[in-house]
Amino acid sequence: MVHEAGEEHADRFASDTRCLNVELPSATGVVYPLGTFGLDHQALRDAVGWVVRSFYDRTHELSDAVSNLHAALVQRSREPASERPHWLRRAIDEFPWAHTVPFREAAAIAGVHETHFSRAFCRHIGMTANEYRSRVRVRLASKLLLTTTSSLARIALNAGFSDQSHLTRVFSQRLGLSPAGYRRTFAR
Repeated sequence: MVHEAGEEHADRFASDTRCLNVELPSATGVVYPLGTFGLDHQALRDAVGWVVRSFYDRTHELSDAVSNLHAALVQRSREPASERPHWLRRAIDEFPWAHTVPFREAAAIAGVHETHFSRAFCRHIGMTANEYRSRVRVRLASKLLLTTTSSLARIALNAGFSDQSHLTRVFSQRLGLSPAGYRRTFAR
């Protein structure tokens, strides 16, 4: 669903801000199998990319991009979901993803060979373990930016980045906003 600019909603910002919230119809009877919206198929990754590009670049109609995303999710929901192995769930829950612990330790937690762990992780999660670690770190950094007054250097170290410039580079690439800009914009 695409709302008109200026439409009243629950989010409040200190200054004029563009905000992208994608709402998909729930009355279609489609159960999205992705839980936290893992982009485990190329069609989903492409559809999300189209939505984001349409929002920022305004190169296409945003409503067309959202409709395409919905169609990709419907298509994905019709495919049989592959069950994640128990050992993979255990590794995801128990491995300290934000820390610089080698992935062989995650394989050890899972009780499988490193190569098997890597391949199965990518197949079942939809990204490499390195990509997953990077996302965990950015998520932790964003939480710390919003809930603490710690310096960026301290947040970088607490979130597993080597230093403040590493945090700034990765955070900016992923979110399109520097950590300081993110804090200024979203901290309450």
